[in-house]
Amino acid sequence: MKPFEVEQDKNPVQASFCLEKEAGTRKGNDALLQENIRLKNIIDGTNVGTWEWNVQTGETVFNGRWAEIIGYTLEEIGDISIKTWEKFAHPDDIANSYRLLELHFAGAISWYECECRMKHKKGHWVWVHDRGKVITRTEEGKPLMMFGTHTDITEKKLSESRMIKNEKRLHTILEISNSFLGLEPHKVDFAIEKAIGKIGQLEEMDRCYVFLFDDEKKERISNTHEWCAPGIEPQKEKLQSSPSSEIAWVIESLSIKEVLHIPNVKDLPEKAASEKRIFEDQSIQSLLLVSILRENSLIGFLGFDSVVKLYTWEENAIYLIEMVANIFANALERRQKEILLQENESNYRNFIETIDEIVLIGDGEGKIIYSNPATSKKLGYSSGELKAKKILELHPPHVRDDAGKILMQMFQGKRNCCPLPLVHKNGAIVPVETRIWFGKWSGQDCIFGLSKDLSKEQESLQKFEKLFRMNPALMAISSIPDRCFVDVNDAFMKTMGYSLEEIIGKSSKDLQFFVDQDSQDRVAYLLFQYGFVRGIELQVRTKSGEIRDGLFSGDIIESQGEKYFLTVMVDITERKKAEKEREKMIQELQIAIDQIKALKGIVPICAGCKKIRDDKGYWEQVEDYIARHIHAELSHGICPECKKKLYPDFCHK
Repeated sequence: MKPFEVEQDKNPVQASFCLEKEAGTRKGNDALLQENIRLKNIIDGTNVGTWEWNVQTGETVFNGRWAEIIGYTLEEIGDISIKTWEKFAHPDDIANSYRLLELHFAGAISWYECECRMKHKKGHWVWVHDRGKVITRTEEGKPLMMFGTHTDITEKKLSESRMIKNEKRLHTILEISNSFLGLEPHKVDFAIEKAIGKIGQLEEMDRCYVFLFDDEKKERISNTHEWCAPGIEPQKEKLQSSPSSEIAWVIESLSIKEVLHIPNVKDLPEKAASEKRIFEDQSIQSLLLVSILRENSLIGFLGFDSVVKLYTWEENAIYLIEMVANIFANALERRQKEILLQENESNYRNFIETIDEIVLIGDGEGKIIYSNPATSKKLGYSSGELKAKKILELHPPHVRDDAGKILMQMFQGKRNCCPLPLVHKNGAIVPVETRIWFGKWSGQDCIFGLSKDLSKEQESLQKFEKLFRMNPALMAISSIPDRCFVDVNDAFMKTMGYSLEEIIGKSSKDLQFFVDQDSQDRVAYLLFQYGFVRGIELQVRTKSGEIRDGLFSGDIIESQGEKYFLTVMVDITERKKAEKEREKMIQELQIAIDQIKALKGIVPICAGCKKIRDDKGYWEQVEDYIARHIHAELSHGICPECKKKLYPDFCHK
């Protein structure tokens, strides 16, 4: 340690005091340095941008992370003021930010908090959580110095956006699927137009369309259905009976694989030169084509164009469009068969013999007098065995009473189809949709029944089932109005800790799922009133008693004439914990800032006794005030002047 050097005219007491004074100063400086290091570590640990703003002058100070969030360095930004923030903030967010600032300035809210977008150096927008607080005010009470942080929440926003989009996709596919159930042939075209419009708006496409071959030869193809976004030129009238050879590469590709995804038309291979020219003539930059198949044979395709910009389709969007293409294929096939059935009455028997759907003809008492070969093939009975039965006996025993009631309603014109299944000779259930009409067979008044095999539709439902079962979000289907669980997915059971048997048939109130049951009742009421709810936070209780935070959304869905609640819960427990940790760090940061500011401002001190007044108006000794703010211990000595004044006799010796 370096010796302390004392001036020649200093006596031992003076030297001792100087030594103690310098030691105290060093301790104070060390404490301040440690506080600054702690503050820097907190800022680095939270990875936040910081800002200081003189509200009265507009002067601001940003740290490097503030600039880094939007892709800049402080040197690149140049001169900094509050106008710098306005320059990079999204115009639609500035007004809301200033509104919240005014509320904070007026004391209506304790903290200023705002989620807003800022322009990145590369041209895109990033989301930030802007948070701050007025620390000092002028003598007139106006806000003076305000301090705060910027946190990059872009990924959080994107994740929320994707979740909302997937929920909308699920709701849309359910709507479209239900709209085609029992649809009359002459309404199919309108339903397709409406469906592609819904998907086009949902996926923000420029143009959506359906192409179908003109005939079985597939030599020509036409644009049969089209939807265009505002400002996009329609192409349907120009694309009628076009030679299939002009898009030979597309047809060949879709015959091999069901999806053709082209993010950039300019990247098409040389053998697609004809298609490239056609697409560029229509100003198409990106497109997605999905096969429409009938019995594994291509009959057309469903297409989506991006004209305004390059676009890459998400996997979930492609999956949705594949399901819609399957729905269209089934509807077109059913329409084709029903039209043929109506238009070929002269060849009725031949048609019935060759049709691949179940056709039964019964007498006035419902006894089967004719069945086509497809009936024997699909149900396993011989023609002779079928003639010994009544039509209702082909339904499973447990639904025959319901089938009889539905049949009577169809006779009365109250229903147009029967959704109940048939049963195979071996006991297997065959899902069908049955329509009936009256006519003559061999001069006899009869009942004609055509049962459409819904196995393909079941495949689509199985895809929905797979999406339901494997979804990482908690999903549940409950009945209306008693809200008893009908089904839940695996994520629901895993998170909540219950088995399926413990849940089915019970309500959330029975199982005490929700911490605040009244809030859940209000959400259920809103869902029932408006048909949907989005992004509502509720707490749930697992079987073990653990409380978890969830973000709830819901829709009303319909299946076989019954309505149900479909609810989705995204577990945000970990996110909430992370937010609390971040809040704790920010509070520590604010405390550190407050302590440092306390030593930098004007400190009121008594001119007589030298006591210091703290921010609560109390007077305290100088050493107590300093020790409390810099966490240092003080020692006492005596200066030469006080020594002479207090101990004159000692000084003369």
